[in-house]
Amino acid sequence: MINQNIAIIRAGVLILFIVALLGPWTFDTVNVPREFACSAPFIRLNGDFCGLPISGIQFFQLWIGAFFYMPFELITGGFTGSAREFLLGLSIILPLIPFFTTLFLLWKKETPQLRIVHLTAWVLALLLALAFMLLQTQDPLIPLWGLLFYILLTVGAIVIEYLAARNNPASNI
Repeated sequence: MINQNIAIIRAGVLILFIVALLGPWTFDTVNVPREFACSAPFIRLNGDFCGLPISGIQFFQLWIGAFFYMPFELITGGFTGSAREFLLGLSIILPLIPFFTTLFLLWKKETPQLRIVHLTAWVLALLLALAFMLLQTQDPLIPLWGLLFYILLTVGAIVIEYLAARNNPASNI
C-alpha cells in the first residue's frame, strides 16, 4: 500500500519539511539581568538571558553563508578558526540533505542504492537534529517547535521509507 502512494507521501513530507524549517530552531541570546523584563519577541531563558527565536531557514542561511565564507578565508590566509569549526559547518548542512534526496527520488526512477542513500540521509539528519536539541536542553524547548517538529518528521520519514523499502521486492533492505 505504501509503495503505490510513495510519491504522494514524499511530496507531503517535503511540504512538512518546509513547515518545520519555518518554525523556530534556536535562540539568539542577549544578556538581560533578571530584574529587567524581556520584551516581545524575546523569551526569558534560563539565567540572565533573553532569546529571540530563530527559524530553521535563518539558522541554515547563517551557517551555509559561513561555510562558503570559510574556504575563502582559508585561501586568503585570514581564517583564524580551527579545522573543527570547518567540519562543524559542513555537518550543519546534513539536515537539509533529505530535502534534496526526496526531490531527487520524486524526479528520478527509484533504485535500491538511491533508496539506501535516502534512508541514510534521513538517519544522519535525525542524529544531528537530536544532538542540536540536546545542546539546548537548558533552554525551554516548547518555543522551539520547528526543531521538535523536524525531529518528529524525520522519525516518521525513516519509518515510512523503511516500510516502503521492505515491501518492495526489488529492495535488499
